[in-house]
Amino acid sequence: MPTFARRGKTKIQYKTMKQAKFSTPVRENVVLAPYTSFNIGGPARFFAEPKTQEECISLMEEARHQRIKVFILGGGTNTLFHDKGFRGLVIRPQLKKVCVTENSIIAESGAPIAQVVQAAAKHSLSGLEGWIGLPGTVGGAVRGNAGANGVETKDLLTSATIFDLKKNRIEEYSQKNLKFSYRHSFIKNKPELLLLSATFTFQKKLETKKQQEIMKEILTKRLSSQPKGKNAGCMFTNPTRVHANRRVPWGKTSVDPDSAQLCISAGKLIDECGLKGTRIGGIEISTIHANFLQNIGAATQKDVLSMITLIKKNVYNMRKIRLHEEVQVVEY
Repeated sequence: MPTFARRGKTKIQYKTMKQAKFSTPVRENVVLAPYTSFNIGGPARFFAEPKTQEECISLMEEARHQRIKVFILGGGTNTLFHDKGFRGLVIRPQLKKVCVTENSIIAESGAPIAQVVQAAAKHSLSGLEGWIGLPGTVGGAVRGNAGANGVETKDLLTSATIFDLKKNRIEEYSQKNLKFSYRHSFIKNKPELLLLSATFTFQKKLETKKQQEIMKEILTKRLSSQPKGKNAGCMFTNPTRVHANRRVPWGKTSVDPDSAQLCISAGKLIDECGLKGTRIGGIEISTIHANFLQNIGAATQKDVLSMITLIKKNVYNMRKIRLHEEVQVVEY
């Protein structure tokens, strides 16, 4: 029977979750690296892939009862696990239903973004063209207010169905209740909240041929400007600045669709420091896009964190701007 130390001197003995009555199997000591786009991470003490909302909720309730910490894993595109893994239960929901009504799409949390984009295109619902090629799942997109090409989750999401473990009930959240901001939402730092599904509402339709042309152009640009391989997407959010309620430019800028403030590319800042191609262990700053860190070998979380420190230090020394990680660093 495994025993894990918590903060302080208190220790908790975790029961083997295989003893629980679940229709979803709970595996033990599952290496997490293959479930992330970074391909980094040691074993999860417990790992489950529930296929229904009821199974997800049951797993969370059982973990709480056994005093086991839980991490909800989506597509793994914005996640950096510890080299030792995760000392708890990783739940990777396989909730992938997507339902299209007249002008709305209801998608479960585990549905890939690509599936939602294609569903919208198939029904000529316009608004998500800019998300073509965007990785990840609906759950991750809502949690981090994902965005691309001027379109963020908050722009189309009208409601979300969420299970609250503390209250032990399912609740409906409006767009306003989710308190979206740049790459952030109300549920981002609340592990007791489990997104079950989200509803996206579209205001207009677009002729299919025109829609396909727009998506093809955007996808071509994305593929040519972003590196392939093992990475977690953009490592840092783009910094923004407002002074006296006015837009203040920082060199070459672009509009941040969330706040309507001007922002500067984090990749541009890193590039100005001459850091492209820099390597630490198995991690390299991409020579194509400086805001991407590439796993070029057997990279570890330690390598990534060392590179993050190096980048932050250089950018601050040069421009007095503090960068903040977009990728979630998961503690052991």
